[in-house]
Formats: sequence, C-alpha cells, structure tokens
Amino acid sequence: MRLNKILGIMFIFLSLILSACSQEGKEYKFHGKSNNWIVKYETEISNEREWADVSFEYIGKEPVPAVFGYNLKSSWFEITSKEERFNQHGKNINSGNSECTGPPLNNESCAVIIEEDEQMEANIEWDGNSEVIILNRK
Repeated sequence: MRLNKILGIMFIFLSLILSACSQEGKEYKFHGKSNNWIVKYETEISNEREWADVSFEYIGKEPVPAVFGYNLKSSWFEITSKEERFNQHGKNINSGNSECTGPPLNNESCAVIIEEDEQMEANIEWDGNSEVIILNRK
C-alpha cells in the first residue's frame, strides 16, 4: 500500500516535470562579425512567447560613433532603428531585447520555423559609412 502511494507521487511529479519541459521554447543563436561590428541575436521561441536579445558592438579602429542606425531582418521579422547610442557604460555596445506574447494574450502564435541554415542580415550605418553583416546560426 505504501509503495503504491510512493509510486503514485513519483508518477505525478514526473508528469509535471515532463509537461513543464514540453512548454519550453527552442533556443537559437545568430552571430555576425566584420572589421567594424559584432552583431549577436539570441532568441527563445515557443507558441506562447518569443524572447530575443540583440547586441551591436563597435570594434572598428576609427573613433567610436556617437550614433548609428541599423536594419536587422530575417525570414520572420524585421526591425529598424535610425538613431541608436551605446548603452553599456564604458563599452561600445548597444543591447536590447524584444518580446512577442502569443496565446492567451494575443491570437497569433509566436512560434516560427527556423531552418538549420537560416541567416539574418544586419545593415548598419554610422558617420557616413555603411556595412552589411550576415549573421549565421551557431
């Protein structure tokens, strides 16, 4: 009798763990680098949510630009900003994040299909210069 209770509790516990794991999203990381910039995009995607972190790091030899603009696009989204500043104190890095909230807050799912060979493209403009950087999935 006691063994049945222990097995029952273990079964419930295991079921809860497995159902929690099935709700987790898939993680994807993209990275691109040029002589002047490093661009990173990391995301976790599920039906209910997409959370993304993006960063632009200036590594060029010229003086650090006061402002820059970018267009970052993939097969599932595109974001543009015309006037960004570096927001990490003492570093030449601008980072931020975005979030999509799907059901039940939104009728549309946040889930997208990301292929193994998926790439992203970052077009960065600063001080009269521009550069296109391809971000590959890591």
